[in-house]
Amino acid sequence: MSKRYDLLAEIKNLPFNIKNIFDWSKVLWNNFDWSGNFLLEIMEYKLKRMQRYMEVDTVILREDADKEVTEMQLCLDAIKQLISEDYEIEFVEKYYEKYPIDWERYLDQLNAPMSKEQHKDWEEMHKNIDTLKEKYKHQLFDLLRDKYDWWGD
Repeated sequence: MSKRYDLLAEIKNLPFNIKNIFDWSKVLWNNFDWSGNFLLEIMEYKLKRMQRYMEVDTVILREDADKEVTEMQLCLDAIKQLISEDYEIEFVEKYYEKYPIDWERYLDQLNAPMSKEQHKDWEEMHKNIDTLKEKYKHQLFDLLRDKYDWWGD
C-alpha cells in the first residue's frame, strides 16, 4: 500500500480512534500500576465491549455467537466476583456469628490469643475462601486461555 493510502485510512479512522480513546479513558483514569484488580477491570471493560459486539454480530452463526456471549458472561461473572470479593461474605459472616466481635474493642481483640477451636475455624474459613477464589480464577483464565485466539480475531 502507498503512504498516501495509509494516511487517508488514518484520517478516515480518526473520529473512531478519538471516540475509542475517550471510552477507554474512563477505565484508564483509575490506573494503579500494581493493582491486580485494575488488570481485571481492563479485562472486564474489553470483554463487555466484545460481548456487545458479539450480541449483534451477523458474521458468524447466531447459535455460535450466543455460545460466545454466554462464555464471555462466565468470564465477566468471575471477574465481578474476584474484584468485589463478595464470595467471602458467606464464610466471614458464619465465622463472626460463632465468634462475635466487640467492635469498640476490636484492636484489643486482634492481639488476643485464639482458642484451638477458633483457630481451626479461622483456618477453615480462609481455606474455603481461597478455594472459591481459585474456582473463579480458573473459570476466568481457563476460558480466556481456550478462547483467546477466537475472541481476538
